[in-house]
Amino acid sequence: MSLVASILSDSKGAPPAMGNARSVPCVDVCKDIYLDLEKKKMIIRDGSKVKEEYLEAGRPYIGYKNGLYGKQGEFYLLSQECFYFKKERIRYTVCPYKESMQESEGNSFLIGEGGSWITDPQTGDDILVMNGGERSRCPQGKKRRTMV
Repeated sequence: MSLVASILSDSKGAPPAMGNARSVPCVDVCKDIYLDLEKKKMIIRDGSKVKEEYLEAGRPYIGYKNGLYGKQGEFYLLSQECFYFKKERIRYTVCPYKESMQESEGNSFLIGEGGSWITDPQTGDDILVMNGGERSRCPQGKKRRTMV
């Protein structure tokens, strides 16, 4: 038995007693850390591919209407889709740059159309604002608007 092994174990080869507890050898977690790092690299690589697809699709729209689709046209593909959300009995349909609707109990309301960009002063995030929604059933007759 080596000197280190004899120091780290008793006469039967068990770890030395420390009070009423025995010490245990460390668990090697290097492989787990390595796998986590590889997974993060793969996510970044896949995200970069998707980002490039969005930028490629939006290249013809760089500077279009003062950056309507973002500084690099990165939001152009959003204008080609609609998104749906339902909460309890209310269904929302958002078609960026076109219109957003709210449907409830057989009633349908335009809650925004078109689109322009603002920057949130607190977070610096870009927000798509769709103004021009209907006034009906709104406090003080204010027009609805959608912020994405």
